[in-house]
Amino acid sequence: MDNEIIINKVKAILDKLDYNMPDEDANYSVSFDTNEILRDGIIKDVYTVSFWDSPKQLMERSLNFALINPDTMEVIYIVTPHGYIEADGTFNDPNEW
Repeated sequence: MDNEIIINKVKAILDKLDYNMPDEDANYSVSFDTNEILRDGIIKDVYTVSFWDSPKQLMERSLNFALINPDTMEVIYIVTPHGYIEADGTFNDPNEW
């Protein structure tokens, strides 16, 4: 699968949250990772998109990771320093579980 298509799937979710991430600053990188342990404990092969964010509400940048199901090419979830962004664009704070 073309890396640009994978990155665009991640961008579409981030757009729902009004993230301010100019493409030239995000430094998107795609890799294929085998035997990744997901947050529910399932071990799965995934595409991982790593990128730097700069949301409008934050002054500091942080590294984030989006996990993509290679079978369906859908975003599983995005890992941020502050919680998880679900595929539907909602945010889950693990401190509230």
